[in-house]
Amino acid sequence: EDDSDSDGEDETVKKQRGKHSGVSGGGSKEDIQREKISSSHPMSLTMSMKYKGVVLSVCYKYLAVLRVVSVKVTVTVSPSNEHSLCQTAGDLLSSDKFIQCLYPGDTGSKPPNPSTLYLIHKYNIDISGERYFYNWAQVVCGLEFPGLPNLSALMVGSNSEQYKTVFDHLIHLIQQRISIRLSLVKQLTALES
Repeated sequence: EDDSDSDGEDETVKKQRGKHSGVSGGGSKEDIQREKISSSHPMSLTMSMKYKGVVLSVCYKYLAVLRVVSVKVTVTVSPSNEHSLCQTAGDLLSSDKFIQCLYPGDTGSKPPNPSTLYLIHKYNIDISGERYFYNWAQVVCGLEFPGLPNLSALMVGSNSEQYKTVFDHLIHLIQQRISIRLSLVKQLTALES
């Protein structure tokens, strides 16, 4: 009997301490700090583009503490195109790699802001997964960092008068990527048939 009473007292004491301490939900201070640092601003922007039956949605989120924009990409294929896709089309139209390297070397795997990299290493924050930190996303959102490439200079093989902004060039590159991927899917489907 005494053991059950002491267990009840321990739970009450833990609950009371939980109310007054800065730690909620049983997480450590480091976990809470890590979550705070990697959290995004409540407002985000999602832009969708439909081209040749493929809808590409790009969600931009500003990570306020890290002072960088992260991008999440979703690719959906219209039902009219789904029946014609081969088994390997899923890899070619996968969301996570679809817009990787639109500009040379821009994999989005690490943030371009040096202070962001410092915080990520200091607090051991996992940035792999669905978030990408493309250089073009930083430019489109108006952020500037030391060492961030001038994307206007990277408009390789294009007439600078044809594209009024980096954003116009970006849309052109995405449309080109969709066309190339769909052509490759058609060729693979023909081979599988």
